Amino acid sequence: MTRGWRAAAPIGLLGYVAFIAWRMNLPWEHMARGQWTWGSLARVAALLLMLLLGLGLWRWPPARWWPRWTARRDAAPRPLRWALALAAPALLVYGMLFAPIDQWLTGPPWARDLALVLALYEPATVLWLGLWLWPRRVTWAHPLATTLAVVFALAWLDPYTEVTAYPFSLHWSEGNRLWDYSIPFGRARYLYPPGRPIPVLGDPGRMVLWGLPYLWPAAPIWLLRLWNAVLFTVPYLALAVVAFRRGKLPRSRWVWVSLWGFLFLAQGPIYTPLVLSALLVAWAWHSRRPILAGLLVFLAGFYAQETRYTWIFAPAMWALMLALADARPHQDKPGQGWWRRPAWLTAAGLLGGWLVPLALGRPHALTLLPQQAQAKLQAQPLLWSRLWPNATFAFGLLPGIALATGPAVALLVWSARRGWWRVHPWARLLMAAELAAFFAVGTLVSVKIGGGDNLHNYDMYLIGLLLALAVAWEHGLRAAFARWPGAWRPWAPWGWALLLGPALLTTYYLSPRPFLPPYARQTLEKVAAAAREAAQQGEVLFMDQRQLLTFYLGRDIPLVPEYEKKYLMNEAMSANAAYFARYYADLARHRFTLIVTEPLEPLPGRAAGHFAAEEAAWDRWVVRPTLCFYTPVFTNKQIGVQLLVPREPDPECLAQLPTAPAPTPEQEEAQP
Repeated sequence: MTRGWRAAAPIGLLGYVAFIAWRMNLPWEHMARGQWTWGSLARVAALLLMLLLGLGLWRWPPARWWPRWTARRDAAPRPLRWALALAAPALLVYGMLFAPIDQWLTGPPWARDLALVLALYEPATVLWLGLWLWPRRVTWAHPLATTLAVVFALAWLDPYTEVTAYPFSLHWSEGNRLWDYSIPFGRARYLYPPGRPIPVLGDPGRMVLWGLPYLWPAAPIWLLRLWNAVLFTVPYLALAVVAFRRGKLPRSRWVWVSLWGFLFLAQGPIYTPLVLSALLVAWAWHSRRPILAGLLVFLAGFYAQETRYTWIFAPAMWALMLALADARPHQDKPGQGWWRRPAWLTAAGLLGGWLVPLALGRPHALTLLPQQAQAKLQAQPLLWSRLWPNATFAFGLLPGIALATGPAVALLVWSARRGWWRVHPWARLLMAAELAAFFAVGTLVSVKIGGGDNLHNYDMYLIGLLLALAVAWEHGLRAAFARWPGAWRPWAPWGWALLLGPALLTTYYLSPRPFLPPYARQTLEKVAAAAREAAQQGEVLFMDQRQLLTFYLGRDIPLVPEYEKKYLMNEAMSANAAYFARYYADLARHRFTLIVTEPLEPLPGRAAGHFAAEEAAWDRWVVRPTLCFYTPVFTNKQIGVQLLVPREPDPECLAQLPTAPAPTPEQEEAQP
């Protein structure tokens, strides 16, 4: 053990220090110019301390002092050991997720930097857990399992940081999406004609699923946010548990594989309707009842197409891949009828995903007709620069997906070469072709304007790769994993390789608790009073912050469903001049006595930053034209709310409109 430790320690030490330096985001340029602060000193001191600790472990390997330490540690009371062991993870979770950012922003600099330094040490947390929990004989399995547990805890708890009764939006589209989800079951909350449809930029699959809490008429806002967190955690773990069946594997090791499957999906992240569709397909794959299996795949296909048109064929393709690879895994000569189950499940997926919806006239099924599909692809520009590291996504799409899935693909190829799941070469070629198709579609959708800030558009590819690994798991990996770590040493490097991408990407996505100003209630009362007063004189448009109507003002102010913020952004990215001509006409005739929106400020120059292309489109089509006809009377940038009232435009402003306003009905009648 000592020789192996000395050989691996230098590489691990360099990787560890590089990881800490990257996560600490040290201001190197300022320090090089001599602009040191107490915060930068604290971070450099912490980095040097980690370096010295690593050198000490290299010079005096654990084999020398570990037995003596574990003997003394085991003599301590067990509750004390667990309390000390969980202290570091609790501090890590608090510092990275639940620490109140508003106190960090207003507190002393040294306190902010200390909290940051303590919060960023996932590797230090793993070592701390090991000091108190690892057994006397340490193998590669123990730090690997501990790292997996720490990263899983962070990824699992991250969505729950947004569970709050805070009345305003937590981020750009969060509040308006809460309004979207209320339409199927909660439209009674609004003053709106019962028989008139409400236009929403949303799909039935998502709206019905996220809108289930609205079946309770008095559902509060915190319950909807809790349901959102549940939907982004529980289905992920359920799919991993079902896909990687336990079999004869010890329960503890099956749990570790399931946790890894959760992280593999969370690095997308993937919208829950597709995860639920994949869960139905995995259930059908394990079922030995043909009727039940076909029904499950049918439902998976129908539900997937109700959410996104790009998902229409995904359940059928997954079912074909699983059934065909599983049809004759250990037979040199295929038996008669081996093709029946793959054909049956594929047909069920196509019926539910496309043929039946097409006969019913469902909009997503009609989208795949040649003319509509071509128009859909040409509606918005493609930003190919996002394939590589950029301001929108630091990893870049191609390096990011390679980091996320490269080791999994390598393991899949390696296990196939070992002959653990022998299938016909055509079946293996089909699996590769399906994964390549999923990858191509994910890349094309990701580079469209409005996307590319993470890997969530590679959703079909990520789930397809997970299910392909489940096939290998069923026919060889599970048996090999049962012998680890004693008789099967290659699992150690494979384990670290498979965990690297999910660990880096999920921690990259972590979002601490949003800034929640303590005076939000006073701002809510001010906005509510202004909206009620304006509603007595005319229409009030909630372009943004529509959740205020859903939970606080819906029965006081008539709903104006048009010109919702996400809808405006979607049309701005498509440069839909006809749509904005109607919008500008309504602004020109001062249709709205009050507009509630996010703070609108014209860009001083060329857009640059996280979503530069999107910001430029928003500025051109929405911000400047809106401020041409309306002026702010109240703005709160911290909360993200602004009130606009009508104003008379100047000729210079009118000349800069991207398109002329559509004529009013009175103007059309006056024309000869």
